[in-house]
Amino acid sequence: MFSLVGIPLILFLLISFIFKSYSNIWVFPFNVEIWGTVSDWFMVWVTAITAIYLIKTFKKQQRLSEIEIVKFKEDIKPKFEANVEIFDFKENPDGTSTAKFKLILYVKNSSAYRVVFDFEKDFDLKEYVYDIIYENNSVSFPYFEVEINQEAKLIGDKYDPSESVFLSYYFYRNKLRIEFFDLEGAKYYQPIIIRINDDETIMSDNGPVSDSEKVFNI
Repeated sequence: MFSLVGIPLILFLLISFIFKSYSNIWVFPFNVEIWGTVSDWFMVWVTAITAIYLIKTFKKQQRLSEIEIVKFKEDIKPKFEANVEIFDFKENPDGTSTAKFKLILYVKNSSAYRVVFDFEKDFDLKEYVYDIIYENNSVSFPYFEVEINQEAKLIGDKYDPSESVFLSYYFYRNKLRIEFFDLEGAKYYQPIIIRINDDETIMSDNGPVSDSEKVFNI
């Protein structure tokens, strides 16, 4: 602020002293017409500088407010984390398998409101609707029974390292879709991928929390 006002003032004084022989500006008593004009221009300059300073200050405060709003939204955005576990596994004569697993969902970061669960296939969870699930609390579902019969083929080295052969295995994959709201009423979506392999392993991938349903396309 000083540089915007002080530097022009110093330049004015310096130039007026250098060229004082060509002007009556420093003749005492001071000429009212000359100094009145100088005073007017100086006030215009100070007003302009003050306006620029206020605009810059307002933009800075606006930016800080935007950052605080984003931070607040992140602080109250719920996130679900899944815990899955197989408690019964049976191999079938045709090479497929049957598995029973349990699912527990934990709410992290902040409480979730008006929570709706929906599997992509096989299971209907419409009856499981929660008005609120508090932060660090969990929701447990009754067991799910699935057939592990979806075939996948991989390329690997079976006998001779120089010979690539196709290996196949069976697996099961499903996607849990979660819709929920935060404390301020903003709606979010989160997918959780559940995959079971025929070697009796189960995995869950916690998808990103998004304000767009497109997140379910992952």
